[in-house]
Amino acid sequence: MVDEHPEHVEMWTEERTGRMRYRVVCPQCGADYEHRVKPRSTDREFLATFSTEVRMVGFDMLLNHMTAEHEEE
Repeated sequence: MVDEHPEHVEMWTEERTGRMRYRVVCPQCGADYEHRVKPRSTDREFLATFSTEVRMVGFDMLLNHMTAEHEEE
């Protein structure tokens, strides 16, 4: 999923704080999960180096949501 659909995990840097965040949106109900990239949320090189891993965390959150909220569907 991470390699085939990287666009489903949005990543950006907040202008005000310079901290990096990611967001994933459920395709079934539109619920979204947003979180700050840790541990080095202001290190731009960290996101470039570990963008695949950040996306994996986002997809993990999406799968947890879908299992908990949409398992019966």
